[in-house]
Amino acid sequence: MAEDKPHLKYDHVFAIIRVDDFHDLEVSPETKITITKIVLTRETAEAEVARLNKLNSNKGCIYFYTITRIER
Repeated sequence: MAEDKPHLKYDHVFAIIRVDDFHDLEVSPETKITITKIVLTRETAEAEVARLNKLNSNKGCIYFYTITRIER
């Protein structure tokens, strides 16, 4: 995958993101979305997302991850 290729200026990391569905519709997206942590590998991100979604399944939030970059 192209996203896994090394970059000269940036390292790839994975952001764990929480979306809170329990807020009112009028609440801004900044209030509903939280980056909970950054991890170094896709495998760690996948495991953490699965753990958090299982742990918090009844709390009105969902977790996912996305690849992003960090400056060296």
